[in-house]
Amino acid sequence: MKRDYYEVLGVERNSDAGHIKKAFRRIALAHHPDQNPDDPEAAKIFREASEAYEVLGDAEKRDLYDRYGHEGVEGRVQTAGADVHDIFSHFGDFFGDLFGGRPFQQARKGRDLRVRLEVPFSEVLSGAERSIQLRRNRPCTTCNGTGSESEQGPETCGMCSGTGQVVQRQGLFVMSTTCPRCEGSGGVIKDPCASCDGRGVHVDTSPLVIHVPAGVSSGMQIRMRGEGDQADPQLPPGDLLVVFRVEDAPAPWVRDGADLHQPLALDLPTAVLGGQVQVEGLDGLMALTIPAGTGEGAVLPLHGAGLPNPAGHQGDLLVHVQLQVPRQLNPETRALWQSLKDRQDETA
Repeated sequence: MKRDYYEVLGVERNSDAGHIKKAFRRIALAHHPDQNPDDPEAAKIFREASEAYEVLGDAEKRDLYDRYGHEGVEGRVQTAGADVHDIFSHFGDFFGDLFGGRPFQQARKGRDLRVRLEVPFSEVLSGAERSIQLRRNRPCTTCNGTGSESEQGPETCGMCSGTGQVVQRQGLFVMSTTCPRCEGSGGVIKDPCASCDGRGVHVDTSPLVIHVPAGVSSGMQIRMRGEGDQADPQLPPGDLLVVFRVEDAPAPWVRDGADLHQPLALDLPTAVLGGQVQVEGLDGLMALTIPAGTGEGAVLPLHGAGLPNPAGHQGDLLVHVQLQVPRQLNPETRALWQSLKDRQDETA
């Protein structure tokens, strides 16, 4: 059973035309097929909203719907079973205004692909070039994507006149089905290419080089334009979305973006008096100055000693002080600590 059109658009029954158009615009932007190319649920919501707007956006159809419900407008709505792309031509200037005058057919492209790339921690420091094997459709090189041996391409299908759809009318109802002769393509190839069986495309498995940026982190994504699938030679290829999964930083570091955190076990005399210690850096041991009176939990930065950031700046190495309190004292050491405590008590 169809949902109430007002419920579909999320408006009240007494809403004016401007409010209804605004509601449909909001849904169309969120579920536009160009923004959700591989989401069938978004396409379903878009179709449903388009059908509701065709009725509620037309004063005459809306009046019939308010009086008689869905039965009052049956046969007058063309979008319910239509292809998503046909909806754009049906609404005309509305979508031209909504998407900056760009016709939907021109916005269509091949399927986007997604790959996950494992990156070792060593490649975070300076970046890398990685080669992967990727299966994707590409125009046939034998027929140059035409699908025919003579490279003339398909001839217009005589059964559907090139529309790819066969339309049958039964009273007020219009039924549209895929043309059985051309299988919806709108054209028929008389001399199919032997290399691609007339498809115009073949599966390409040639290596693809991916640039791993310095400072890459897990979850980071890059979009490689035009490196996706191209199942239809008449449409531009889709994009390739590369998602990186980066190995954790090795001990003693803990990564936080471009910064590295590192614990430092510090003896009490150095904490009290100050001095210099050696800490592990990315390029080897580094000198770290300990200010006099450094307490437990103090964070001492080594600026620029962290990881690179894709934006261009360098992170820091942040050293976290952990005071080492002696737990077992020999008599001589205990006497020294006791003497120090007594003098401190005298001066307090």
